[in-house]
Amino acid sequence: MARGYSTSGFGAVIIVVMRCGIIVPKQLIRPLANERNCKTIMSEPPPGDDFRRDFKKIWEQLNGIEWLAASILFALSLFLLSYWLRRLLSKWFGWNRGRIIDCYVIACVTITVVNWWFGPWIWLSWFCSYISTSTIIALLSVLFLRKTIGDVQSAERTLLLFILNVVQVVFMFASWYQICRNEDA
Repeated sequence: MARGYSTSGFGAVIIVVMRCGIIVPKQLIRPLANERNCKTIMSEPPPGDDFRRDFKKIWEQLNGIEWLAASILFALSLFLLSYWLRRLLSKWFGWNRGRIIDCYVIACVTITVVNWWFGPWIWLSWFCSYISTSTIIALLSVLFLRKTIGDVQSAERTLLLFILNVVQVVFMFASWYQICRNEDA
């Protein structure tokens, strides 16, 4: 054991790094203190397995119409920009889920308000409509999937994000109202 590295612990870091597809210089890999850390790292699923694991939870824990609604909502999440941004940003930058969702909601509201204020432009209005539809799917997912996949971080945070989502949908409809009004004139 040279330089305080635990042989099995160092091997676990290398295995995790190889499974995740990340190239890390040797100097950045910290030594693991004991076997307990090695077991913790090895028990974590690699990125990308969360969708299959969560879908399996839905399959096993829900029944009837609740299972059908949850399965459809969960499958629709593959088509959401927020899902792919959450996966990529957490993998590339190590951001946690809460930070990514907060930034995403604020960015969506900003894009929608800017489109209404300076435009509205038809192509950006279509994008805002897609974002608003994905917001509704995400809100339904929070409602139906929270007991299977995980509860919300806090009720206050959920309420603030919901208020921002309502603002986003209102400005999206205001943009479409202006577009349709200008076409009739």
